[in-house]
Amino acid sequence: MENCKGGNCPTQTLVDAYEMKDTGLRPDELDNYDPTNPYYTNRDPRFYLTIAKNGDEKWPNWNTVPLQTYQGGLNAEPLSGGTPTGYYLKKYCQTAVDLRRKYSFKDLSFMDYVPFWRVLFELCGSCI
Repeated sequence: MENCKGGNCPTQTLVDAYEMKDTGLRPDELDNYDPTNPYYTNRDPRFYLTIAKNGDEKWPNWNTVPLQTYQGGLNAEPLSGGTPTGYYLKKYCQTAVDLRRKYSFKDLSFMDYVPFWRVLFELCGSCI
C-alpha cells in the first residue's frame, strides 16, 4: 500500500503460532502440514483480528481489491514499503484512514508541518 513502510509485518512464525480452532494445535504440529500452503481457515478467532493476509478484502476499509501479499503482488515486495513477509498487522491499525497518495510528499517540507517556534522549544527542552 502506498505511503506505508512495511516495517512492522508479522512473520510466518507468528502466523503459525495461532492454533487451529478444532484441534488446538498449531498448523505446523499437524501431520499434513505444508509450509507452502498456509492454513487460513478454522483458525483461532484472534488470527483474523490480528493478521492481514493474501486475499483479504476490505482491509483497510478503503481498499477495493483483495490484498495481494505474494512476491510481485500489488501490496508486497518489490513494491517500496510492501510487506516482506506476506502479511500485514491489523492490530491497532486505523483502517478508516486512507493512506493513498493524494499529493506528493516531495512538495512539502519539514517546515510545512512544524512551526519554527516548536523547533526552538524542543531544542531548548533537550538542552536542559
